[in-house]
Amino acid sequence: MATRYFCSCREPHLHPKASTNWQGLIPDSVRDDLTFHKLEELHYCPTCHQLRCPLCTETEIAYKYCPHCLRQMPKKSTYCEKSCFRCPVENCGGYMNVSSESVRSEDDVKQFLGKRFLFTCHICHWTYTTKLITAPQSVASIVHSICVDGRAASSRFAHLKNYCRDKIRYEKQLGHYGKHKQLESPQKPRPPSIIPDETMSDSSSFQNSSSLVPLTQPLCCRYKTRCKSCRNPLDVPSDKPFSGKCTQTACAIDCIPRIVPSRPSNVHAEGFWVYGRTVTVLINVLNSYRNPINVTISTISDLDSFNTNKVHFHLPCREFKVDCIDENSNMKHLSDYVRTIPTSLLTNFSYVSRVELTNRPLESLEALTPEETGDVFRSKNGVARPVDSGVSWCTVAAEVTVERGAGNSEDSVVYIPLFMAVESDDGQRISYWVKLELPKRGR
Repeated sequence: MATRYFCSCREPHLHPKASTNWQGLIPDSVRDDLTFHKLEELHYCPTCHQLRCPLCTETEIAYKYCPHCLRQMPKKSTYCEKSCFRCPVENCGGYMNVSSESVRSEDDVKQFLGKRFLFTCHICHWTYTTKLITAPQSVASIVHSICVDGRAASSRFAHLKNYCRDKIRYEKQLGHYGKHKQLESPQKPRPPSIIPDETMSDSSSFQNSSSLVPLTQPLCCRYKTRCKSCRNPLDVPSDKPFSGKCTQTACAIDCIPRIVPSRPSNVHAEGFWVYGRTVTVLINVLNSYRNPINVTISTISDLDSFNTNKVHFHLPCREFKVDCIDENSNMKHLSDYVRTIPTSLLTNFSYVSRVELTNRPLESLEALTPEETGDVFRSKNGVARPVDSGVSWCTVAAEVTVERGAGNSEDSVVYIPLFMAVESDDGQRISYWVKLELPKRGR
């Protein structure tokens, strides 16, 4: 059981003189499974008033920061420019404490010669002491100069770089030799041998090697998301690196009504439908918007193009209103949160759920457990109305009939596309396609 939401990014642009009838308004890509996504994977652009999938958005770096000192760094930087270092010992990677000691002349104590910096790992207690530093410079630049001057790994990389360059030149000469029949064939370069200093016999020799130097701390990034169409920022992180909040967010799950299908309470088997029978499917609409909304649901008459079976879908109540969450409600309290769950989705597995079921109206519980298929539909003055409603949710009933298709082909899942038109009391409007995936009921 799943509900997926349509994104129109794969839809080709229509000609201005295209047909405006009902068939012309149905997107061509609505039959493509790749255009439907889970609601938590989508964004909602308030400028375009459209759902945006990961292909419709782009991610860029908002800022970089050091995970150790939590300072923001320039975007061009890759490592922390402050005194943040990691231990180079294998399988350690702990943060290193940096301290300095002043060096004075033995003859004249008042004569200042320079400083030495001592690096100590607080996990494995590996230590490293720099040479005498006479000129003022940052600790990061000191470690960088040590790496450039004589690190064995840098020398090894230089040998590999020269070998790759000679190999490319050899392959080009080999092709030229095959064409012009040269008398002397090019000499194939030999890969460089492993430097003895880099071959460590055990971990103790590796830890005591003088070639190890403290590692600079790599930076982390905070990203923001933009809409590719209007370039409007959708998700903007907080300026504080230690905060996981966003100053601006446009997640679709926070403003788009969520559609959850369910079965009547007296149906205990898994799945929704069986061949040759008309069954009842409850459609629960959950409103996460801050204002009440008016919902209009439509569907396509030709459902056979989405399924191998013959499917008939009948929804008597197509227009209804869904309330919003009370501003005084605290969703951190279970007693307030459970009120936002439709009755058909409540279970008796927890004490809070059982108490809430006893507080629900009796007529709602009776409507959700019909003895016959037609008993679930409620009407007033000949107008169909929702089966049940509550805080920020509403439940309507539909009839689904499934027959075997051509060649007695069987399918375990039935797909039903729905067109949702939502209008809030503050004037916001949005329309989108939803595809219900209803699995077959077990025996």
